[in-house]
Amino acid sequence: MCGIIGGTKLTRKDLIEGLKTLRHRGQDSQGFYIDQKVALGHNRLAILDLSSKANQPFLVSSSEKSIVLVFNGEVWNYIDLKNKLIVRGYKFISRSDTEVLANGYLEWGISLFKKIDGMFALAFYDKTKNIILLSRDWVGKIPLHYVYKNKNLYFASEIKVLLKFKNVNLDDIKNFPPAHYLIFNLKTREIKLRRYYSLPNFKVDDSLQEATQKIKELLTEGVEKRLISDVPICTLLSGGIDSFLITFILKNYYPSIEAFTAYYDDRRFQSSDLYHATKAAKWLGIKLKKIPIKGGEIIKNLPRIIYGLESYKYYQVYAATVNYFLAKDIQKEGYKVAFCGEGSDELWGSYDTTREGAGLPEFKRVRRYLIENMHRGNLNRINKVMMYGGTIEMRSPFLHRPLVEYCLNLSEHYITKGKERKYLLKEAFKRDIPTEFLNRPKITIQDGSGVSSFFKNFILKSKYNKNGYSDDQLIYRDIFNRLFNTENAGI
Repeated sequence: MCGIIGGTKLTRKDLIEGLKTLRHRGQDSQGFYIDQKVALGHNRLAILDLSSKANQPFLVSSSEKSIVLVFNGEVWNYIDLKNKLIVRGYKFISRSDTEVLANGYLEWGISLFKKIDGMFALAFYDKTKNIILLSRDWVGKIPLHYVYKNKNLYFASEIKVLLKFKNVNLDDIKNFPPAHYLIFNLKTREIKLRRYYSLPNFKVDDSLQEATQKIKELLTEGVEKRLISDVPICTLLSGGIDSFLITFILKNYYPSIEAFTAYYDDRRFQSSDLYHATKAAKWLGIKLKKIPIKGGEIIKNLPRIIYGLESYKYYQVYAATVNYFLAKDIQKEGYKVAFCGEGSDELWGSYDTTREGAGLPEFKRVRRYLIENMHRGNLNRINKVMMYGGTIEMRSPFLHRPLVEYCLNLSEHYITKGKERKYLLKEAFKRDIPTEFLNRPKITIQDGSGVSSFFKNFILKSKYNKNGYSDDQLIYRDIFNRLFNTENAGI
């Protein structure tokens, strides 16, 4: 994971200040590129090919073409793409997926985006075509924001960077849509935004037995593809079905995988996640690191959590608080990469509000909507906050694209069984895992950890409630406005 920044009409000072603001997204190396037209900057969190050969901005030049790339993310199928490029005569100086993307663009142009299996936000400066090309992965796993104003283009991994540019305010900043690319013509100063992928609709005629086997295979494949790393990996374990299954599969590849769970540390409250994660880790035979979250630390770090999150929605703030403290401890233990069960609730439609339509024709449409809008909420949270809290890259096998495409096109009566959640997922693993671990009732990370209990009981009495609000959402909004709506936004 990394942080990227760039655009037109930016100075060296702008880049240095922007990269300083994004330092939490990568501290292994820093680089920038500037010419008379374009400025690009990059903070690197080294995960694949730890050598300087993979540093960015990454330049590729020949007698006919010249490009510069800044890239944030991971390409799961980079070895397959690299082999295809080698056959076509390309040579490589690194073992990185960054170089594969650079050469892939030279070979395939914008068709490259359809070939990528991964999570990414990137910018190509194509000096030959005189354009800037931005793109983001199909579901929006990696954040990207941009400003197009007064015929100039600016972009960055996070909002806080763009607010530091002259004449840019919060209303100017757009969330770059997933599965799109944008072309900025440096001569005409015009932009074109185009979609390169949409979730497909197709009929699945598999039997129940075939469907459960397929789901098991695809989820396992999703984990396996995400194992690419030159640094150690760990996993989150709440004791719920999603993180349990990911950890169960991971253990087949890493028998000594270490898991992390967080809980609100107060003798008056018993954390459900702590109880179930402890039982799960014991059955799995793995080490579980238990991270206590003190109420005083929540109050102390609340502005930092909101600053990292870049949102004031109360349900995101609650969950982000758990992510923030998880990330801090995971980093202290020497990790850069963690697995999680994010995406499963959207895929199976297991939220209470979604369940109201379970079994109805519109249930498929609602699940699809949830997946397509994850970049506005949970994906944004687990990336930005985990990076801000401890520079941790999160990997989400439930968002393995073939798994998502398959599940969204299954018959609805396979997805639900009365009021039972995630029926088909449980069926897929019921022969491998005890029922008690598959049937734990649905609970959010904030409720399971106990953090929401703290917020409900204490935040209205905190030092941040100077206006005497009876709604905690208004407190988070005030903190957000102080951090992001001022001329010198920051913390």
